[in-house]
Amino acid sequence: GSYADGEQSLLPILSSVAPVIDTTPFYIPATENKFDLKLPEINKDATVTLQYCNNPVWYVVTALPGLRKDDNTDALSQSAAIFSAAVAEGIVSKDKEIAAALKEWTANPEDSTLTSMLSKNSDLKTMLLNATPWVMDAKNQTERMARLALLFDKSEIESTYSSAIKRLSSLECAGGGWAWTEQYKEPSHWITLNILSNLGRARQLGFGPNNAKLTNMETRAVGYLDREAARTLKENPKATALDYLITRDYYSSIAVPSGARGIISNTIAAVRKDWKNYDIPMKAIAAIVLHNHNEKATAQEIIASLKEYAITSPEKGMWWPSLDNMTAWSMGKITATSLALEAFTTVNQSSEDIDLIRQWLILQKESKDWGSSVATTDAIYSILSCGSSWVKKSSLPEIKIGRKAIKLNETDSRLGYARTDISALHPSKGTLAVSSHDSIPSWGAIFIQYKSEISEIKASGCEDVAINKQLFKKVTDSTGIKWVAADSMTVGDVIQVNITIETKRDMDYVVITDDRGA
Repeated sequence: GSYADGEQSLLPILSSVAPVIDTTPFYIPATENKFDLKLPEINKDATVTLQYCNNPVWYVVTALPGLRKDDNTDALSQSAAIFSAAVAEGIVSKDKEIAAALKEWTANPEDSTLTSMLSKNSDLKTMLLNATPWVMDAKNQTERMARLALLFDKSEIESTYSSAIKRLSSLECAGGGWAWTEQYKEPSHWITLNILSNLGRARQLGFGPNNAKLTNMETRAVGYLDREAARTLKENPKATALDYLITRDYYSSIAVPSGARGIISNTIAAVRKDWKNYDIPMKAIAAIVLHNHNEKATAQEIIASLKEYAITSPEKGMWWPSLDNMTAWSMGKITATSLALEAFTTVNQSSEDIDLIRQWLILQKESKDWGSSVATTDAIYSILSCGSSWVKKSSLPEIKIGRKAIKLNETDSRLGYARTDISALHPSKGTLAVSSHDSIPSWGAIFIQYKSEISEIKASGCEDVAINKQLFKKVTDSTGIKWVAADSMTVGDVIQVNITIETKRDMDYVVITDDRGA
């Protein structure tokens, strides 16, 4: 009994001090030229960084898919390639400011504008990119933006058109229309409808290749759809076909045969009668369709209805909360909101709401990767082509902490992007004042980096996202097992950690680290 077994081991002693990054984002609407932000009390040893973008609409320009590079051989992918190339090329040729910007960015290897945001500002992030699943996302985004330089290469554009038209020709069926792939020899009504929608939309916007072979294929495909519509109407005299009507409107120069006119009349009547039961994107489509068919009074009613369901704020613009759960559409509520933007522009080009909708769409680019779909290209065109002209060089604003001016090192004359350390200005409890000279929406953020005792770190959040951590312990009483708030703990208690994340906007890339999970 005089001896006992002994064990020696290393016990990790964790530091009670943790690094902290407090971030306060801010948004300045196009209608305001002055903005003030009250700063909190800041530790003397903290590093305070101001990041500011005077004209984020240029981030929308960098989202252009440009020339699609994929190995898909199906018919729909070929029409998507033509659409994306045509609209991107059209935007560049139509707007000299955008063309100049892309040339400037692509010609300067040191310019980081065409680099994925995932790869930037690593010192302001809680985790390195290599420690996330998004390394390939960053690489793909940077490669896509690098390919924007090809929009100035006429041979590359012609090659894109030629390859896509050749493949479409090989998939065209004898009676007009296209098969989905080479494995199917019969025309697909759905595929033909979508291909004509892509090509017709490009032509409606004033873009697209001037190619007789493609034009003849489109004419034959329209004839195929007309015959299908006539056959449907013969089988059901009350039949409607909204998709057919929308696509057919792109080809109004081709006369509608008498056998198909009835289905168009039926569809317009049904839209006029039932639009009040539609959701937001369908109401937008209804407004466009009825306006195009001289039902302008009803189209105005639909726009008024859309406004009733929208929320508007000076900082965020105009948006529709009912679209939050939308997943059926490509790009979800970005596409749906772009449709609403097109409806407002079609019915009343001078509406003040147009710029508010554009503002909301631009703010979504801050936290979303829009990909390279046809919907992306269409949304970008809608943002850039309507409303006030925001695509221009920006002048850096005057920014002060109290009476002390902040000297900004401008890194891009269009974005008006700047990042600077303002720690030396002693910003604690000061007021950040921004005076802008441009009537364009802008955004920025204050980053405060410091170390603090864990017990002194307080819960915080912003309007867009907040994280709450709660501890519960397992207790047993006469009613059974239950979990109660862990106000105090003793050795042996079973603990449950709950982390609740609340967000009011879509975010594609979110990192959450919990260094003391248990």
